[in-house]
Amino acid sequence: MSRSRPVSTALAQRWINCHGQQARTWLEQLPAIAGAWAQRWHLTLGKPLEGGTVSVVYSVERHDGDPAVLKLAAPWSRWSQQEAAALRAWDGHGAVRLLAASDDARALLLERAWPGTPAHGMTTAELAGLLVKLSCAGVPSGMPSLTDAVHLRFDRAEENRTGLLCPAQIWRARCAAVDLAGAHRGSLITCHGDLSIKNILVSHGRGLLAIDPNPCAGYPAYDAAQWAVTQTPVAQAPQRAAAVAPALGIATEDVHRWVCVLAAVEVCLASLPRAQASLELARRLNAKWLRNDPAVDQCL
Repeated sequence: MSRSRPVSTALAQRWINCHGQQARTWLEQLPAIAGAWAQRWHLTLGKPLEGGTVSVVYSVERHDGDPAVLKLAAPWSRWSQQEAAALRAWDGHGAVRLLAASDDARALLLERAWPGTPAHGMTTAELAGLLVKLSCAGVPSGMPSLTDAVHLRFDRAEENRTGLLCPAQIWRARCAAVDLAGAHRGSLITCHGDLSIKNILVSHGRGLLAIDPNPCAGYPAYDAAQWAVTQTPVAQAPQRAAAVAPALGIATEDVHRWVCVLAAVEVCLASLPRAQASLELARRLNAKWLRNDPAVDQCL
């Protein structure tokens, strides 16, 4: 990618296919938008960074010479205000620090994790330590509920990019996840909401740092299951869940249940090999949403 092309051609086309003229206009205006925020926050604008799916991220240098990240959310992003609120609540404990934000939070200036590589090979103890840090913050007002977060996640799953599931199966998985969200009891925490390996970075001197939250008021089992089901090999998700649950002081079965329903999202949205592996995992776990079950169909 170059400065004149802040996102890949494939991602730009996907945005245009989904959002039409709104996406075209925003992509055309991006250089000017980035330049305006760089001027306002006294930044030297660097190259775009890869990885965003509903935002564009630039490497920047602050006026004091410290590296940072400028994140510009697309107009259709649903998480901007919640992301800023969660980052303020965490205040650098387990997540990158929020350095500045626009009033609508669609422009965020963030701490740069360095070297910022994904935490592949992270142990369950390391993940548990990260989750404990994230769990210590209170829940900011206006944070979506876990049920709301589940619906938004399955709204994305409706894209069904791989076509491996039929609409009825996706609906039953959504229903099962909504029931699971409502069945939890205990103290609410600010969940990250999208704790896949790509959103956990290594930072020299700061350890593991979470980025790009889709936060909600939920429970640690939700984040733990997202990590377990998005790691590779996918088939070992139950073992990962069994290892991390005791370290967090939560029931293994709670994490297993979330693994089972979140596997449906992976089948719909992951790359084809991972989607196929996630489907096989769901079959091995005897997921109820895979079969016609009138009791599940009536959950909403």
